Amino acid sequence: MQPVLLIVDVPFYRDGLQRLLSQDEAFMVVGAVSSEEAVAAATRENPALVLLDISPPDARRRLQQLLALSPAPRVVAMAVEETHESIVGWIEAGIAGYVTRNATSSELIQALRIEDRRSVWLLPRAPPAIRAHRARGGA
Repeated sequence: MQPVLLIVDVPFYRDGLQRLLSQDEAFMVVGAVSSEEAVAAATRENPALVLLDISPPDARRRLQQLLALSPAPRVVAMAVEETHESIVGWIEAGIAGYVTRNATSSELIQALRIEDRRSVWLLPRAPPAIRAHRARGGA
C-alpha cells in the first residue's frame, strides 16, 4: 500500500477523495488536510505520494516545499483548468501528474498509480502540444 496525503482546501472534495482512495487497496490515506497544514502533515506522515489541489494561490510554494522534503513525495496536481500554459508550468515545477477536477475516478486512480519518476501522467485527452512539449524534454 502506498501512503498518500491529500492536500485539498475544499472539505467536500477532500472527504470524497479520502473515501474514494480508502476503497482502493493500493493506497493508504495517511492524511487529508488543507494547504495550510500541508508541509507539517507531509513531514509528519512521510507520504510516498501527494495529491495537491493547485487552485489555492499558495499552491506553487507548497509544491516547492513538498519537493524539498527528504525523501520527496511524488506530487500529482489536481486542477480546475486544463490550459497549455498551466499544465506546462506545473510540469516544469516538478509534478508527477496532472488531473483536472472533471477527471473520472478511474483516471485519478491511474494517475496516482504511476510510479515512474521520470515521466509525468496526463489525462488521455491532454492537448497534443503538451505531449509534444514533454517528448522534446520540456519536462
